[in-house]
Amino acid sequence: MKIKGPYVKGEQLIYLVSYPHVEQQKEGANTYNLGKVISINKRSGQSLWISSDLQYSSFEVKEFDNYIVSADKEGYMVFLDSKSGKVKGRIFVGPGIVRPVIKDDLLFVLTEDKLYGFKNNSWLFKIRLMLRKVRDWAT
Repeated sequence: MKIKGPYVKGEQLIYLVSYPHVEQQKEGANTYNLGKVISINKRSGQSLWISSDLQYSSFEVKEFDNYIVSADKEGYMVFLDSKSGKVKGRIFVGPGIVRPVIKDDLLFVLTEDKLYGFKNNSWLFKIRLMLRKVRDWAT
């Protein structure tokens, strides 16, 4: 078992707990990783939410807008709601996904044969991004 984190988001401490999983098949065993994302209240230490088991190939606590971004073993980018831990969407990009890179309002994903770029065009996201930059500059 491995624990990554914490990623601090306001009053939340977000952790990734990962562990190996063996799936029995006719030809033999297929090993892949499972993980849960856990959000804990920074002040009380109580769990706010725990995600369901997620199969993944590359997983970090990366935030893009109000989502935690990961990649599953089937080649999908998975977007979890950072307030509830529920899967809000999946986008197929292909196998061999490496850890996503986030820069401002851009999300970059590299697979075995392509580089994908996603841009968040939400005006609310742009305002939050600008406020975060001002806060970081002021501290």
